[in-house]
Amino acid sequence: MKMFFTTTAAAALLATAASAQMFGADYGTDLDRTTFDEGFQSTGYYDAVDRDDNMMIDRSEYATGLYRSYDTDRDLEISRDEFETGYDRDMGMSGQAYDASMFDTYDADASGTITQDEFGGYYGDTYTPYYDEMDVNADEMLDQDEYTTGLYEAADRNEDMVISIEEEGFFEGWFDGDDIEAEIESVGDVYNDDI
Repeated sequence: MKMFFTTTAAAALLATAASAQMFGADYGTDLDRTTFDEGFQSTGYYDAVDRDDNMMIDRSEYATGLYRSYDTDRDLEISRDEFETGYDRDMGMSGQAYDASMFDTYDADASGTITQDEFGGYYGDTYTPYYDEMDVNADEMLDQDEYTTGLYEAADRNEDMVISIEEEGFFEGWFDGDDIEAEIESVGDVYNDDI
């Protein structure tokens, strides 16, 4: 069975993942893997998440990207609304409804927000299996192919090797601004401490 959540978590690394319309000039057509890869590479997202520029995404970079995808107002805390929105975006297509108690699980100090440390504490138990599944060569790093494959497989929900117009909705809700370059640059700038 396809691990939808695994690759959705990978998508979260994008922090502000693009709408599929960015991947081709001809929005509304199916995207094959080659077109997807070319478009993904042109966005620069992988490079932005790879903060140390070693051409690999380690667990810390993965966790930071995931945290950042929830912290949409970039105040270094995840509010209840941000968490619910992110959860619905990540899990909605898998059929898992939002459960308010999930926020409380992450919010260890009951402050009403989730800090990067709190997220990191719960992250290990929750997301380690997903990272491990994406890391097909088990080297504790995600190269661009592993990362892109995970994202493509998550978006290709019916597993027919193309992302159809119906599946393109997978990317909606990730990119929240008009200035994609600023969003890409900000991925590595906001969080300098490892989770």
